[in-house]
Amino acid sequence: MDHKLTGPRHRLQTLGKLKLVDCDGIDDPSLSARPRKLAVLAWLALRPGRRASRDQLVGMFWGERDDERARNSLSDALSHIRRVLGRDAVRGVADDVAVTDAAALDVDAAELMSAAASRNHVRVVALYAGAFLDGVYIDNAPDFNDWRDRERTRLAALFAQSASERCATLARGSHWTECWQLAERWLEAEPASAKAAEFLLNAINAPATHESRAAALVAYDAIVRRLDHQMGVPPHDTVTLLARDIKSQLLAESSTFDVAAAALSPSGNVRPLRATPAITPEPVPVVDATPNRTVSPDEQTARVASPDVSGTVRTRRGWFGAPYAAGLILLIGLVFVAWRSAKSDLDQHRVVIAEFEDRTADSTLHLLGRIAADRIGLYLTTNQIVDVVDPGGVLYGRTIDVRTIGRNAGAGLVVRGSYSVQGDSVSVQARIVSARDGHVLQSVVAATASRLNPNPALQLISERVAGALASQLDMVITRLAREASQPTTYEVYLAYVEGLDLFSHKQYKEAIPAFLRAATLDTTFVSARIWLVAAYGNAGDMPRADSLAKAVDATNQHLLPVERALLDYWLANINGNRQKQYDAGQRMLRGAPNSDLTLFMVGFAAINVNRPLEAVRLLQRIPVKDSSVSWNVYGTRLSFALHMVGRFDDELIEARRRRAAVPRLIQAIAEEARALAALGRISDADRAITDAAALPGYQSRSVGSAMYYTGLEMRVHGHEAAARGMFARTIDWALHRTADEPGSEDAHRMLALAYYSLENWQAADSLFRIQLAATPRNIATMGLVGVSAAHCGDTTEARRISNALTTVNVPYSRGVNTMWRARIAAVLDQKDETIRLMRQAINEGAIIDDIHLWPEFLSLHGYAPYKALVKLMG
Repeated sequence: MDHKLTGPRHRLQTLGKLKLVDCDGIDDPSLSARPRKLAVLAWLALRPGRRASRDQLVGMFWGERDDERARNSLSDALSHIRRVLGRDAVRGVADDVAVTDAAALDVDAAELMSAAASRNHVRVVALYAGAFLDGVYIDNAPDFNDWRDRERTRLAALFAQSASERCATLARGSHWTECWQLAERWLEAEPASAKAAEFLLNAINAPATHESRAAALVAYDAIVRRLDHQMGVPPHDTVTLLARDIKSQLLAESSTFDVAAAALSPSGNVRPLRATPAITPEPVPVVDATPNRTVSPDEQTARVASPDVSGTVRTRRGWFGAPYAAGLILLIGLVFVAWRSAKSDLDQHRVVIAEFEDRTADSTLHLLGRIAADRIGLYLTTNQIVDVVDPGGVLYGRTIDVRTIGRNAGAGLVVRGSYSVQGDSVSVQARIVSARDGHVLQSVVAATASRLNPNPALQLISERVAGALASQLDMVITRLAREASQPTTYEVYLAYVEGLDLFSHKQYKEAIPAFLRAATLDTTFVSARIWLVAAYGNAGDMPRADSLAKAVDATNQHLLPVERALLDYWLANINGNRQKQYDAGQRMLRGAPNSDLTLFMVGFAAINVNRPLEAVRLLQRIPVKDSSVSWNVYGTRLSFALHMVGRFDDELIEARRRRAAVPRLIQAIAEEARALAALGRISDADRAITDAAALPGYQSRSVGSAMYYTGLEMRVHGHEAAARGMFARTIDWALHRTADEPGSEDAHRMLALAYYSLENWQAADSLFRIQLAATPRNIATMGLVGVSAAHCGDTTEARRISNALTTVNVPYSRGVNTMWRARIAAVLDQKDETIRLMRQAINEGAIIDDIHLWPEFLSLHGYAPYKALVKLMG
């Protein structure tokens, strides 16, 4: 019987994700959630003559059911297919079932086989969208799953054969980009293919530049890692020889390879870029070699667009050679290639749960692994913790490699586990595994219950898996907390992450109850107690922070490495030991090299020990655009570190990037004004401050500070008239705020400081003394009274204040009082005493990051002992 086409054509996509789409490419909603029915259609459509007997169909898909139920299921599946494709699409012929021409159905796998038979390699590689029936696993259908695997292998081989022919053609025509892309796809299908690897490396290296050779070595490293993880074998000798040849060429050409080699080594911890649709590497700006030179906006734009890295560039604070700039450009290329090679199709917020492995040899417990997977999936879904792949039909059956599980499900994380018998108890264990490389991210504390009633263990392991997954997925915790001890339950995790979230938003007092709750719910969870120390310290309660830190230190002798480093970091911070804080930060960095919080904390510590160059390198690694922490709002201190090393052009770019992200943020505007002042672009700095002055609400409270510090920058960079004008604006602002908002302490202080900077010593001295009367133990106010007295010629009063600062009973002052004594000595022109006190203050924990601005020390800028003291360490 000839069946005419009665409706629009449909397309069954079997390569990659299985789906049935109409002529407009829209998935059929009624079948998209029913993979078994679609699998029936796929199997039938790819059979010889598109037909099979009912017995074959039943055996293929419902062999474990009784005959009546199996045939009812088959009838239901066929009826559903007819409703979508048409009533004559599938017909019974005798005892057979056939897909007829009336189905108007195209199948991509059939088209690929036809193209391969006619050697149409372009068509084959275009059709191959991924592994056959990727992600499809039919429960209790072993015959179908075996057929799927055979077809998957056969179709992948056809694709590989065409990819080989096509790559050769592209290479002969020097179409290297297309060759590169196709070779990557080929390696996905055949990871061990030496030819695919050779095409890939040669295509990447085709430009024969430093960047292309380094990029090829990155690709080779990815090949090595993939083969080791997936197959436990090294690359073919020809691939290794090719990589060595590329490496030797790079070594022969430039010493900048040393930078690349460190980044390429497995121990280098190269962090791939997050997968995005497109990426444009940011240019490397060049610092002007002339101190205090005004650079016009047009010139700046031109120089950023075409950076000159051919010569040696000297900054105000140090030297940068061409290898440094070239190394940055090279690393941009490396990161770009790392991004290309990343498996961007795996969603890190999607989890698949595999059936737990039975290690009991107890037939009465053989279903516990499936039940455990079900229970965990249900718990995660009910509590909306994470996107669980098909929680009602998790992966049962034989063990599958986690990378295969993840790839099939499009999931970045896999929960695997096992259970065993211990006497009269059953113990259930679980682990969180990366689907990208099979690496175990976290082992979950085992749960135990009676063999006769394992339910309590299943409930507890569900809660613990939830807590573990939440800590893996939460961007606030990141790798820093992942390397430390983990909360045992989801309830503990919720309190913990609440505290971390508040802490990351600088709400330290609000974070304290959350950390306390987490530490109380789980007394063994030491990380919550360490972060509680940090919260108390940053909230200004140093005594309590110190007491708790010492208690944690005394009662936890076996801390994990990151926990030990984190605790040492805060102990050193509390006690003002900046070098120990920096050393602890370095250990944190080794344990959690890609954690946002680690990078920030270590960068902060590097600034505190006068290593701003190192801080720049660390802080630039914080993924401010992708992190869930609002770094643009709260700041990373990158622009300040750039300022410390004299990279004012770079500082301006960073400040404007931050301001573009949060246009009405006073801190971002102040950073922009600071950079502009350092560059001598006075009118632009004035405009930035005018923008700040127009801000409404609480932001306007910091405008005076922005004005004052911009004035200091103008002064230190030789623009005295502009600086005095800015101090005058500060006075005007403070006077208006004082009138509008009586009792405004910030306005009072800015008013006094502005008078002080305009050398109106008497007015400043009066204001400082008023403030000291209100806060008699405030170290900064005492110091300001001392320096103003010295400027007024009241040497006796200045020395009295200096002596009082030696005995001021303010715990945890960390050298601040001693530094104010140095500032008083500087005004009194006691240079040797000033340097001695400065050294003492630094040893006590004082920070000198913005010391170049302090007006008392301006006269020392040419003094050799002072220059040696403030010289950058790195």
